[in-house]
Amino acid sequence: MPELVGVVEHDEITIALVEEYVSGEPLGWEGLIARLAAGDDAHDDVGKLGRAAAALHRRLAAALGTRLADTEDVDAEHHAAATAMADAGRLGEFATAIDARLAELDRLAGARLQRVHGDLHVGQVLRASRGLVVIDFEGDPSLPLAERSRERSPLVDHASLLLSLDHAGCAAARCEPSFDWRAWSSGARTACVTAYEQEAGSIDPELLRALEVAKELRELVYASRWLPEWLYAPKTVLPTLLEDHT
Repeated sequence: MPELVGVVEHDEITIALVEEYVSGEPLGWEGLIARLAAGDDAHDDVGKLGRAAAALHRRLAAALGTRLADTEDVDAEHHAAATAMADAGRLGEFATAIDARLAELDRLAGARLQRVHGDLHVGQVLRASRGLVVIDFEGDPSLPLAERSRERSPLVDHASLLLSLDHAGCAAARCEPSFDWRAWSSGARTACVTAYEQEAGSIDPELLRALEVAKELRELVYASRWLPEWLYAPKTVLPTLLEDHT
C-alpha cells in the first residue's frame, strides 16, 4: 500500500489525505481479462494477490489494532446482508440457499476484526517495481460512509478479491467462448487462498463463503443501479456460491 505522507484536518475532521505516488500499471480489470482470453492462466499473479492481501492486513492491524467480534458486529453483518438481499429483489429459487449461506455469518462471533480495505479487487492493485501495491482505500461504494470505516473481518477483503477473480473469468469467457472460466476460477481461488493462508494463517471457509454471498448481493445491487452492463457477472457467479445449498 502507498505510504501516508500527510493528513489535512479541519475542526477535528479529516478532509484530505496525501499519499505517496506509486508508478505502475493496473493488474486488472482489462489487462487480466485480456490475458485470460488469450490463454495466459495468470496463476503466478493470483498467488501474489493472496500474499499482497495478507501483507496489507498485517500492516493495517499493526498500525490500527485488532479486537474480537461481539454480538453487535455479527448483527451489523447480518443487517447489511439482509438489506442487500432485499434491495437485490427477485432472487426466486436462490432465496433459501442464500439464507442458509448468510446464516453462517454467526461464525463471526469471537473472530478477529480490524480495519480493512473494504473494496479489494483486481482493479485496486498496481504492478509496481517493488511488487504489487494495493490502492484506493475509499471502501465499499455500496455501503454508507459510516459503515466503511468500521472494523470488520479481514475475510471481507479476501471474499471481495476472490469474487473479482470470478468476475474477470466471466468477462474473459465472453471475449473467448472456449475459455472455461469455472475451471480457471477454481484453480485461481485455490492459489489465492493458499498464498494468503501461508502468510496469515488458516481461514474459516464457511465464514468466507457467507461473506462472499453478502458481497455478491451488494454487487448485484450496485450493478443494477450504476453499471447494468456488468450485471451479467454477479448474476453468473452468485449461483456458483450456493451450489451445495440448492
